[in-house]
Amino acid sequence: MLSLKLAANNIKKGFKSFAPFLMASVTMFVMIFVTASIALSPSISKLKGGSSLSQVMGFALIVLSIFAVLILVYSYRFLQTQRSKEFGLYDILGFGKTRIVGVAFLELLLSYIITVIVGTICGIAFSKFLFLVFVNMIGGNYFNLVISPTAILLLAILFFVFFLVLMMIGVWIIWRSSSLDLLREESK
Repeated sequence: MLSLKLAANNIKKGFKSFAPFLMASVTMFVMIFVTASIALSPSISKLKGGSSLSQVMGFALIVLSIFAVLILVYSYRFLQTQRSKEFGLYDILGFGKTRIVGVAFLELLLSYIITVIVGTICGIAFSKFLFLVFVNMIGGNYFNLVISPTAILLLAILFFVFFLVLMMIGVWIIWRSSSLDLLREESK
């Protein structure tokens, strides 16, 4: 319970540090959501060339996922570097690496929940808007994009895997570093 309160307070008080990571996470979620919702929507088959568009969107989904992993790892590593002094102080105060990892896990879990909720809301709005723009560009007459629950579930699972990768990176950084290394990490 203490670790959850500490994690929530760290996100609130350190929002200046967390903001770039959360913005990157939500932005990548929205971009992939728009692509997935158009690719997996049953509405796409009612358009001229819909099957081809669905295949192109599937390819775009793969490419965007690769970029998302790279951007998330980079932004999380940046966040970890900024917060290494804090983790070093926790270790010196006797928190222990296991508890520090637990706090980092809870921070990532809260970040994941924020990303999925905010990203889904923004993604629905953007995907409907961009579908309308797309249909207007190709001269179609079917303007109703149906958001598939499969797209939301697929993205939630995909981003859960991404956040697990981030957690492994965070654990590796915390476990391999001594307290003094963590304190000096930010100045590098």
